[in-house]
Amino acid sequence: MANSPAHKLGEYIGWFLENMMIKKIEPIASNYGLYTDHEHSRKARNGNKKVRWNDDIGNHHDLDIVLEKHGTEEQFGIPIVFIEMAWRRYTKHSKNKAQEISDSVRAVIRNNATYAPFYAVVLAGTFTANSIKQLKSEGFSVLYFNYNIVKEAFSSITNINISTDEKTTENKIQEIYNLLNKLSDEQIEKVENKLIALNKNEYDKFISELTTSINRKTAKIFISTNFRTSNNFVKLTDAINFLEQINEQDEYNKASFYQFRVEILFDNNESVTGNFYNASKAISFLKLNI
Repeated sequence: MANSPAHKLGEYIGWFLENMMIKKIEPIASNYGLYTDHEHSRKARNGNKKVRWNDDIGNHHDLDIVLEKHGTEEQFGIPIVFIEMAWRRYTKHSKNKAQEISDSVRAVIRNNATYAPFYAVVLAGTFTANSIKQLKSEGFSVLYFNYNIVKEAFSSITNINISTDEKTTENKIQEIYNLLNKLSDEQIEKVENKLIALNKNEYDKFISELTTSINRKTAKIFISTNFRTSNNFVKLTDAINFLEQINEQDEYNKASFYQFRVEILFDNNESVTGNFYNASKAISFLKLNI
């Protein structure tokens, strides 16, 4: 089954879409000083190719695209964007795939909630309106290339008709796969551009949501302890000065429990919150998130 022509064709289109999105997203990430991780041999994971992140109960999940703040080939950074890809030919498979993506990504998000990451899914093929609605209701940004758009993009550039159904013979599907596998880099790029042009409004909206999240600015910083009233700041330097000036030892002498609560509110109404037992960790949290 794994080597069937239908499976290989699905894998090719899935690869095509993922490769397209990596090429479009990587320059955006680089412009904001972010590292783009995708399936490749990376030194930070001892050469392993899988983009793997743990969820809130210790299970690992293989993901498609992750953008990291302070990440490099040699070291992991802070994950601030998670993007999953999915291609499905038939609606009977789409609901299960949407649920699978939701369960996996949201579990990873819970484990990285401190950083309030942006999470999204790029769907292609045939997905039900309900499956897309479900993903959006759970906080996903969704970019959807429907089956007709994908077919038109390939046929208008390459004259290859990728249309298949449950009656299409394996020989015919193999023929389609063989033709696609022979496309030049130039042809592939033209199909990518055509696909985006056919879905321009949705694509532009998705990229806008992505860049808005990446480019979020600090609106306010709230700092409170169980001994003081809440303090709020506009500038990072003022927040750090406040933390550095507190005599922690005196505070510890007043009671056995002592904790800082730090909340960063961004201009897009997103926020991140952390609780810390000493000022140095609170300062590190601020520097990592701003």
